[in-house]
Amino acid sequence: MISIQSVSCFPLHKFSFRIGLNFTYGDRDVRKKIIIIIAVVLLAFSIIVDVAISDESVEKQNLISLCSNLTKSMMKSPSSYVFDGSSAEIRESTSAEKEDKATETSIGRLADSIKNGQIQYNIANIYIEYEAANSFNALLKNTSLCSYDVLNTKNNNSYSLMKMIVGSDTIMGTDLDMIVGSKDQNIGNVGFIDKIKYFFSNVL
Repeated sequence: MISIQSVSCFPLHKFSFRIGLNFTYGDRDVRKKIIIIIAVVLLAFSIIVDVAISDESVEKQNLISLCSNLTKSMMKSPSSYVFDGSSAEIRESTSAEKEDKATETSIGRLADSIKNGQIQYNIANIYIEYEAANSFNALLKNTSLCSYDVLNTKNNNSYSLMKMIVGSDTIMGTDLDMIVGSKDQNIGNVGFIDKIKYFFSNVL
């Protein structure tokens, strides 16, 4: 009788409570470790993306994207536009081109900086290969050209679309300004989010 009473009075409810309490603390520790691991992985990913993807790569993609979108908008049937590929040529301007750019620049200090090389003046030519329907609804292959002026400053590159050739049409000056607006002004402003977008659209 005595042994049976001692078994029935064993504090099982306390024992089970202690097990649950220990499991809860352990679960919290696991969650903390998971959060720390995720934070470290995200930090490492951010550093890798920022270092591995150059501003120039993102800027080149922005140049291509703008040129393609402008080309599409000029089609007789924009919905039929198909992007087939692109190529980019970025070169240093010649002495004659620097002189012309400095002459057309109304800001004297900027003109002097271009002449003496304090601000590097480059030219970027973007070629877009595409297909689009003509008036007879027949798909035709063609190539468009977007020519950008690039002023390289200490902070970033400043891009200005100076000429477009789409088919047999050449667009420059005021006509081009009306089409482009301010879309080319943000090409050189590359942030971390832009690099993330580039990574997921090009690397993965």
